[in-house]
Amino acid sequence: MSVNIADRDLIEDPNEYEEPEQFTTRQYLGLRPVAFPADDQKHTHPDQRPCPPWCDIGNSEWGHEIDPRAVFSAEHNSERVTFPATMYGGSYDQGPSRRLVIPATIECSLSQNGQTLPKISVALRHNLDGEARYQERLRLSVNDARDLIATLTYLVGLTEYDR
Repeated sequence: MSVNIADRDLIEDPNEYEEPEQFTTRQYLGLRPVAFPADDQKHTHPDQRPCPPWCDIGNSEWGHEIDPRAVFSAEHNSERVTFPATMYGGSYDQGPSRRLVIPATIECSLSQNGQTLPKISVALRHNLDGEARYQERLRLSVNDARDLIATLTYLVGLTEYDR
């Protein structure tokens, strides 16, 4: 099949990847782009569907970074919620004016690829034998997380008795 497009219809390729004729033919046929800017400028991601309300990028001046493993789906991420994990070793760190002791932490966050179901990640940041470690320990669906909440609430309740 040959597509004849007049010179006046030629549009310069904004992604600097295709020849102008290839770009124009693809655009004429209504095909999706074959290259995208790799920066995170607002409105350049191919997935322009609205972000979930908890997405920390959707409410910012920046856009989503394009992941080459999932080009057409934006990766939505929430703010990390962090709290101390007292059963694991911490580490020393140098602050602006003094040395600090940093406890191990549990870090929880919410993420969603495109319009798939959101997942909750639970990670442990700790120090083991002088080596800093970051390990994702759990990846939960929302229903999994609800079951975990009910289980932990039950177990904590068992410890609340008169001694």
